[in-house]
Amino acid sequence: MKILVVLLLAGFIAGCMSLESLKAGSGTWYEGMGQGLRGHISVSVHYEEGRIADIIADHAEDEWVGGDAIQELIDQVLDTQSIEVDAISGATESSAGFLAALEEALNKIR
Repeated sequence: MKILVVLLLAGFIAGCMSLESLKAGSGTWYEGMGQGLRGHISVSVHYEEGRIADIIADHAEDEWVGGDAIQELIDQVLDTQSIEVDAISGATESSAGFLAALEEALNKIR
């Protein structure tokens, strides 16, 4: 049991460290928060050279609905360089929460 707790804690710490290492480098990161179906959705947007370079989302949405939708939205936003994307069918609240968090983050750029 103690080994399991230590491994879980080590995995958590490694996950936190890797998230911070993802944010390292040039450009600026902006953060925003929205409300999804299962709780808060926070996003970090990496803005560099006048474009959205990367988006990292932290959320408690279900992987089979909201989590997949959030990843699909991230891909769409990065491809189009716009937040004018459609909500994902079946994940309306997750989509709305993600887009609200993204909009809040991007409003900090102006």
